[in-house]
Amino acid sequence: MDKEVNKKMRTQNSRPYVVTAASCLLACITLALTACGPDNIGGGPMDGIVQDYKTKQPVEGAIVVVKWWGRSNSFGSMGGGFCYYASSAVTDTQGRFHISRWTQTLKERGSKAGIIPEGQSVKAYKRGMYYADVPTTPAPMLPNDRDNYKEIYNTTIYVERDASPPAERITRLHSSYFMPCTGGGASKVSQRILYQAMADEGATLAVTRDQLEQVDIWLRHAMGNPGVLEWRN
Repeated sequence: MDKEVNKKMRTQNSRPYVVTAASCLLACITLALTACGPDNIGGGPMDGIVQDYKTKQPVEGAIVVVKWWGRSNSFGSMGGGFCYYASSAVTDTQGRFHISRWTQTLKERGSKAGIIPEGQSVKAYKRGMYYADVPTTPAPMLPNDRDNYKEIYNTTIYVERDASPPAERITRLHSSYFMPCTGGGASKVSQRILYQAMADEGATLAVTRDQLEQVDIWLRHAMGNPGVLEWRN
């Protein structure tokens, strides 16, 4: 009789510990899934040159925009990749550009979720020219598994002369360059120099109301607030 009572008491007393252990395990899994990924992210430095694709001559004054792409590894996040940092530079007389090394913590990002880096995109803009989408220098892989993604350190970017009519030029500018780094936080301001240059060129090409409205979109992003263009007669 005493043995049965003792066995029943041990069973009852052990239940809370089983529940507590399961709760702890669930909490650990949730925490890991919510905040996994590098606590500190970064990129660069990056050096390269912008050349005319046909002549292979350096292009001075080209605007180079580099975007770092990745995905969130938070629990329940099923979204695709997004831009989490952007940086820009202007080429010198030899067509060379430099992007400085940068680092960022989760606290600086204002996020609790980690980011899994996946790679970068590099494009160059020059008035009257367009980005030539041709293969660039092969990108080395970083040795650290946590940073095991394509990091472009030295590369050549090509641009070509654009002889298309104004309407086609505006369309090409928008489809090739207009992609705001929505997840870039404060780094998004680095794209303003590109959008301002696009707006300046577009304003000399636009004739119809639709074209002017397209240019106005670039101008608003360049200014960080709604911009106003005077309609042509």
